Amino acid sequence: MVLLKGYRRSTSCLLTLLASHLLTAYAQSFRPLTVFGASSVFIENKAMYITGGTREGTVANQTFSLDLSSPWTAAAPNFTELENNRAPMDYQIPSALDKDQTRWFIVSGKESYFYDIPRKEWNRRDALANLYNVTATFLQATVDPVSNSLLIPNGFETTTSTSIDSSMMQYDIVRGTTRSISMEGGPINRYAASVVWSTYLNKLVTFGGGLANETFGLVHTYGSSSGWNEMRTANAGPSPRAYHCAVVANDGKKMVVFGGRTLHSITFLGDIYVLDLETWAWSAGTPLNSGLNRSSIACGASGDYFVSWGGLDQNRRVVASNYTLLFNIKTMSWTDSFVPPPSLPEEKKSK
Repeated sequence: MVLLKGYRRSTSCLLTLLASHLLTAYAQSFRPLTVFGASSVFIENKAMYITGGTREGTVANQTFSLDLSSPWTAAAPNFTELENNRAPMDYQIPSALDKDQTRWFIVSGKESYFYDIPRKEWNRRDALANLYNVTATFLQATVDPVSNSLLIPNGFETTTSTSIDSSMMQYDIVRGTTRSISMEGGPINRYAASVVWSTYLNKLVTFGGGLANETFGLVHTYGSSSGWNEMRTANAGPSPRAYHCAVVANDGKKMVVFGGRTLHSITFLGDIYVLDLETWAWSAGTPLNSGLNRSSIACGASGDYFVSWGGLDQNRRVVASNYTLLFNIKTMSWTDSFVPPPSLPEEKKSK
């Protein structure tokens, strides 16, 4: 009888272990539909989160994460499918993490939504009556961690009897209220520009963007006390572009700019630059082969790596495979492997 009980315990443990392995294998076997214009955010050493996007005129009904805590290769990235019920099915829309990195806010149509990362669920939040047409203009957003507000340059629409003007929308994600902030001195009416927040500068930083058929290659910053300013860089950087991707890295001291395209001749780009936000000097990375040029991509950063997924290629087609581009910010070169930094001992994490 004792042997039988031991046998049952062993069988139960074995089944539990087997179920765990099956769930892990299922999560790792998930392969998302490749799209362009997906919304993405990232938490360093944890995950990059991606939702929406479109291909062949259909918006993708998917939300998933890319692991940033364990090693993987560019040909076999570690994706995990996430709950997608009530998610805003849209593309080329603003999104950003709140200051606690627990809620991922997305603006779609005239409403806001958020993905609760700990609870792994989507929620509809507030109506935003003065929101500009963000999908048509591919406006981007970031969060000011001081006020915990979503900032969308050119995202606040003011309609008069003679014109439609845009200013920056400040959306208080705690109170659910919005207000208009002047774009004077900033990239007025630019669309498809990148928008990031530098904790080192404690400012919003934008690059590029388009107006009509003209693209720009200027850097602007915005701070609550300093307002908008056009920044003079120490040297020449990326050529004018729109629909590119930019992220901050190295504790907000560097901004990585990758890909995008011009508007007048529709030239897709595959170059990558890093802007040092301490010296305002640009550094050029090793360019990609022309076959890997990208526009309207999802991207993130963790440790020494810049990560890029999806997008349109130089033939204006959605990238066919889930091959994920990896750039080592330290060596300034492309690589085929993602290797997270070693985990800190618990006693050091708490310091």
